Amino acid sequence: MTYITGTLATANASLDLYNLVAPGLTANGYTLVDTVVIGATTYKVWENPAANNATGLKWFLALRYNTTGSGTLYATVMEDYDPATDLATRMVLSGTSSYTIENTFWSRSGATQYAFENVNWSNATGVPSGNCRILTSSSSFGYWISVTNNRIIMMSSLEPTSIYYAGSFEESSFITVIPAGERFPICTAALASSGTNSIYLTRYPRQSTASKSSSDRVGMMNAGTLIQSVLNVPNEMLPSPSTLGGMNPLAWRMPITTGAGTLNNSPGNQIYGALRDVAWVTTTSTITRGDTVTIGGDQWTLATAGGSAGAYFAAVMFKAA
Repeated sequence: MTYITGTLATANASLDLYNLVAPGLTANGYTLVDTVVIGATTYKVWENPAANNATGLKWFLALRYNTTGSGTLYATVMEDYDPATDLATRMVLSGTSSYTIENTFWSRSGATQYAFENVNWSNATGVPSGNCRILTSSSSFGYWISVTNNRIIMMSSLEPTSIYYAGSFEESSFITVIPAGERFPICTAALASSGTNSIYLTRYPRQSTASKSSSDRVGMMNAGTLIQSVLNVPNEMLPSPSTLGGMNPLAWRMPITTGAGTLNNSPGNQIYGALRDVAWVTTTSTITRGDTVTIGGDQWTLATAGGSAGAYFAAVMFKAA
């Protein structure tokens, strides 16, 4: 695990931040396989070999930054990528419309490949699909980034209540009954201490449609909604109590749920699994992004707490050295 934190104040902030992240990717078993320049932006594509990660599947991570200037550093994931043609296969879904899911790979695009900023992958402004990002500025800003062989998590002082996630997730026993060839547990996610949280997947096994707005989401900030989201989670996905410093000793894992349909006769939402090394915790004290607590030798870095009573906020686990 590599933990990268500090401050930057440079003209080419997103590029310089990428250059800080790249050694962490190498150290955690990723291999740079391609560089793609599209207009004013650059994509760096990293392969995560099957033997390197917990999924046992090869998948790819792409980081996008402004070639010059500050801008935003984005991260997205895809199941396959061809460096010879610069085309991606089954990247995470984009947009807020409802999409028809084909029933071979249980994805929007099937086996069809597209370039990074094709409308199938990106929104109208050309930003890659998914929502993992870290805002930068030519003025001084702080950053907190954790890289493992399974995921990357990023937080910026310019968005102090949010953390962003790209990589693999832990599958629940509800979903692993589906044949392995129909599943591919990678995603991107945006988690906010106040406001809406969202997640993008590459596949929606046994679903006929999917949409960013309703069918792929994580537990929301409202306590009742979050508790309802985990009521039907199998045991291995249930929250486990943790004592986080002087905070309320309740920490929830982040379930990946879908708002429609059932699976294996489970009532309510389908449960795909949970994000790795992420939790919501309750607090009655003031928490500021970058605050840390150590639990059982693991260091957790916190986002700024939400403003409502009993607010939930993101906490990122970094293994102690």
